[in-house]
Amino acid sequence: MPKVILDFTEAVEINRDPVPAGVYRATIDATYAKEIKTGKAKGTPYVSLGFSIVSPEEYAGRMVFNNYMLAGPGAGNTKSLLRVLGLYADSDGNMFQVNTDELHGYEVIVRVKERALDDGTIVNDVVAVTAAPHVA
Repeated sequence: MPKVILDFTEAVEINRDPVPAGVYRATIDATYAKEIKTGKAKGTPYVSLGFSIVSPEEYAGRMVFNNYMLAGPGAGNTKSLLRVLGLYADSDGNMFQVNTDELHGYEVIVRVKERALDDGTIVNDVVAVTAAPHVA
């Protein structure tokens, strides 16, 4: 193995401990959507979006994630997200192009649940995203 020099100057460590099931105000972190991935089971393309929790304050800065399919039946969830953000309308048709960078920073409300993996590890799933009410 080669010796390498690592630069941690801009490194950000993410607390991936699960948050309790509930409803959270969050902002979309689209930096995780820079790469199109392929699902293992069906080969469906998808991107991952992070949601940085804003409130309640005790969980501020914690991240929860969701995968958004780019095709197939699961793309309905992606369509719903884009509709919530005001980026898609049914009149836009079935083929739609979006720059994932445009999703970054949108404030939303996420509903999160907990799920146990086969090894007993608890993880979070984002099960719903709605528009965040504006605070005056």
